[in-house]
Amino acid sequence: MIFALLMAATTLAITWIMAKAPSLASPGTPLGVRVPKDYLSDSAVTSALAGYKVHTWGCGIAATILSLFAWKLPLLAAVPSLLVTLGGLWAYISQRRRIIAAKKTGGWFDEVETTIAARVSTTAIGTPEFEGIPTPTFPWITMLASLLCIAAGAIITSSHWSDIPDPVPVHWNSSMEADNWSEKNIGSVFSISFIALGMLLLFAIICSFIAHSEVSPRSERSIKARLRNEANLAFTNTGMGVLTLLMCAGMAFMQVTGPVPQFQRFNGAAIITMLVITIGGSIGLVAFLLYKQSQLSEQLRGIRFPDEDKESPDNDGLNDRMCW
Repeated sequence: MIFALLMAATTLAITWIMAKAPSLASPGTPLGVRVPKDYLSDSAVTSALAGYKVHTWGCGIAATILSLFAWKLPLLAAVPSLLVTLGGLWAYISQRRRIIAAKKTGGWFDEVETTIAARVSTTAIGTPEFEGIPTPTFPWITMLASLLCIAAGAIITSSHWSDIPDPVPVHWNSSMEADNWSEKNIGSVFSISFIALGMLLLFAIICSFIAHSEVSPRSERSIKARLRNEANLAFTNTGMGVLTLLMCAGMAFMQVTGPVPQFQRFNGAAIITMLVITIGGSIGLVAFLLYKQSQLSEQLRGIRFPDEDKESPDNDGLNDRMCW
């Protein structure tokens, strides 16, 4: 039951983040579709954004309910997280097509003056106004700290190897009493550490892709938009690094309190801590990104850009073989 509750909390957190994703994107590209400023409030755009949220939350709530009813099958309880991700992707694609169709039918970009900006480097600009605008980097400090947390949990558990019973408890019920055991071996004793390492590797790969990515040429091409997108990628990596550290610390806590008898009285606190970190950390990540976006908007507001009065070109009729 505890595992199912953890999966349900994770599913809700993923749903909330996916539902908030459009608000983190550039205002001129709802659901990744370039729209002229005069059409951002068009009914086709607003209804598509609303439809995306409704479908995403619908999938998320259904997946959460499924995870609660699947508590006797832990492997099945992990499936809803994948379902809500696929459901959100389907909602994104289907609602995005609605905007593209309305834009094509209405000729939104007919006779609209557009401009394209080259790749922007804030370090090369050399203007005081651009100081403090970050570019994406890999969060080495938090990733290494996460690895240290996992190692610390494994080392503490190893030092109590002789105290760990055989069979070893691997699951607890809602009363925090062990209800499932497994033969004592490295896999059963250190299962939480292996899961944490897998999660760390996944987050490290994502952060690495973000750190080495460039602002897509199919998004807004104004100088201001590209600066904003670069900064958003940097903020995302910083936030994900901190979230990874918190989750690895929580899993290291669970690693120690699970198999070691001396610390099992803290196992309930470890599970609750992990629940709080999963939900609170995910919400905190989105709140951090929104706060940083607000700060960046204020910083860029007083800067005059040469292409400020022009629209970025339509991103649906571009030739992908062109180099900008």
